[in-house]
Amino acid sequence: MEMLPLLLNKLNLRTFKFWQNGKLHDGLCHNNELFFALRVFDSDRRVWVQEQAAQLSQQGIPVIVTYEGNSYTIWVRLRSSAQVEAFLNLPSEVADSTVILWDQASACSA
Repeated sequence: MEMLPLLLNKLNLRTFKFWQNGKLHDGLCHNNELFFALRVFDSDRRVWVQEQAAQLSQQGIPVIVTYEGNSYTIWVRLRSSAQVEAFLNLPSEVADSTVILWDQASACSA
């Protein structure tokens, strides 16, 4: 059975910042899992965003789509970053140098 990506209101979720490979990234905590923001899109691309998220999900990559105002964000489970990079043919940035910048990271719960 295929799992569809969740569509959630970003205002109801816990976000944080993390440092990885020399860059600051946005993170999201949901159901005891950490996610990273893959990309942000304007609301007029909603259908395309859902299609992209579904493709990632079909590859077994846990995905969440959030909406806030006039934008949608595709979030991917942080532990799946190497799998996402391979799927998208991106240069590998191994998560060995990831530092979470959030003092409540241990309280990541639903």
